[in-house]
Amino acid sequence: PGVARLDVDNSVGVWSLPEAPATRAYQRWRAVFGNDDWIVVAFRPAGDPLSGTWLAEVRRVTERLERLPGAGQAISLWSYYRDSRGIDGNQQPGEEELLAFAREVRASPFFENDLVRTSSGAAGIYFEVPRSDPGTLKRLGEAMRSLVEQEAATGTTLYWGGVSAIAMALDEASRREISVRFPLGVLVAVLVVWWSGMPWRALAVILVLAGTATLGSLGALAAAGHSLNMILTILPSLVFFVSLTYGVFVAHGLAGAGLSGDLDARLRRVFGPVFDSMASTVAGLLALLLSAFPVLGRLGL
Repeated sequence: PGVARLDVDNSVGVWSLPEAPATRAYQRWRAVFGNDDWIVVAFRPAGDPLSGTWLAEVRRVTERLERLPGAGQAISLWSYYRDSRGIDGNQQPGEEELLAFAREVRASPFFENDLVRTSSGAAGIYFEVPRSDPGTLKRLGEAMRSLVEQEAATGTTLYWGGVSAIAMALDEASRREISVRFPLGVLVAVLVVWWSGMPWRALAVILVLAGTATLGSLGALAAAGHSLNMILTILPSLVFFVSLTYGVFVAHGLAGAGLSGDLDARLRRVFGPVFDSMASTVAGLLALLLSAFPVLGRLGL
């Protein structure tokens, strides 16, 4: 159950340096604007900027974005026009209204470069995304990619990005990494044990113990409130492989040392090297706590 609650989180806070000037500026920006949970979509509609044809295209794409699963409010030149004038969903603006709106936009530098670039006829649309819900964010990303493909089929190229889009792409890549890396790690570990000449009963017991150790470690990670990211996706394979290595060493030590001799000598032969290896592994991971990047500190923890 704990492993099932382990999320993937590649938000910008994971990768930033806590005391860097850029990070402090970013935190001030968040304090002013509330959050950065936005995706920006840019495209070049047909027709002259701010013409009826151009604004109709912006309206069509804006309304498609608003219908995506999990999408929040959208901000575009059309949504500003619609909300400021109280236009309902089916109402078509008149020519005089459009001319007045075009003069309003050109007179205000607020819109330029964000919602419209009159020099090139490009349009920008922002829409809010649910960063707090990884499942909804994943479905939104899939729907967004489908929308981009559908628009491309009709000749409209949409470009999308922003902090949330980067985090979304990294989350997807992290899930893909762990789905490939962990099975390969298990396969390599099993081959190592098989190569060591371990009897099949001992092999089965060691694999079960290593699997239990991996589940326990990841469950504890989730219980402590941590998430996986592009770096931490190595943890399941790492824990499984290290646990299996210790199990193989103990099994070989017991088989080689037998049960003769006093208890102290047997423990030194079997568990002394294992403890030394474990201690050096833990020391190496704890050394990552000295890193300035929080993501490496989490790996050390």
